[in-house]
Amino acid sequence: MLIPLVERQRGRLRVLEFIDFDVTDYNAPLIRREFAAELAMRDFSPIWCQILKSIGTMDAVSLRKMPSVIDGAPNPFTRLRCQNDMIGFNSPLKCGFNGYMKSRNSHMTRELRRSRRRLEALGSVELKVAHDAETAAKLMKTIISYKSAWCRATGAVDLLSRTAYADFYHSLARNEVGGIAHTSALMVGDHMIAGNFGIVLRGRFYGIIQSSDFENYRTYSPGSLLLVEIIRWCCENNISLLDFSIGSESYKARWADDEEQLYQHGQAFSITGMLLETHRRTLAGFKNSARKNPQLVELLRSVRTKVGKSVLVQQHRNHAG
Repeated sequence: MLIPLVERQRGRLRVLEFIDFDVTDYNAPLIRREFAAELAMRDFSPIWCQILKSIGTMDAVSLRKMPSVIDGAPNPFTRLRCQNDMIGFNSPLKCGFNGYMKSRNSHMTRELRRSRRRLEALGSVELKVAHDAETAAKLMKTIISYKSAWCRATGAVDLLSRTAYADFYHSLARNEVGGIAHTSALMVGDHMIAGNFGIVLRGRFYGIIQSSDFENYRTYSPGSLLLVEIIRWCCENNISLLDFSIGSESYKARWADDEEQLYQHGQAFSITGMLLETHRRTLAGFKNSARKNPQLVELLRSVRTKVGKSVLVQQHRNHAG
């Protein structure tokens, strides 16, 4: 078993975490299926204590976004004392493209067909998939640009504005084109109105980044129309499951059929570590309560968007001044 852990300095705290740096959607050890099954029959806590002892001094442990199953094998870390974390969303595609689309809301599919016809009046509409590094780089540049613009408009954290994060995805898109990386765009003529970056692995499509030219094409539902074409591509290329990843974006309720509860585990080993652990548990409890109240989720999303817009207005005024 290989456990991708790192001890990070967070202020004055030394915290043991998974090596994901807020990029990875799912965190778990690399483990043989047989060994995972063996651990499932035992108490994992003594083994974990030995692992912590070998690592040495730290203030806290914070393990996030852990699935209970790893490619069919039980995850031993979710046998520790855990709390609910984020939720992953996915849809099986075994019924094929037509079968999947027939199971969607009829009003939504009618509106999408109408939006498609409106776009076709502007120019030819097609899915463009990168098959070489140069194309992947061009598409990824626009995908990141659109995503950053959306984050600024809604007040969401814009990780892609940080050079290291953007470079990571640029490198992955270029180096893995034709392999696990899938970079695509919905084109109207020569203009990209929406883009998607995903990972294709073991018959699954993992959606990582999706963005659109929402400032100019919002009324055409560009993101949803791109998603339709990605689903079509998946069905034509023997992809059995589309993973929408974590997050509570409203569109996932319309497209995803299944949910996967992820888990988090924390421990404290100092007074300051106890403060961090208390904060983690409190936040986890609040998020779990919020998920049971859709109105609260929408209110928080609306507040975040308004804050983002007010920041943009202030920045524009400062720039104009």
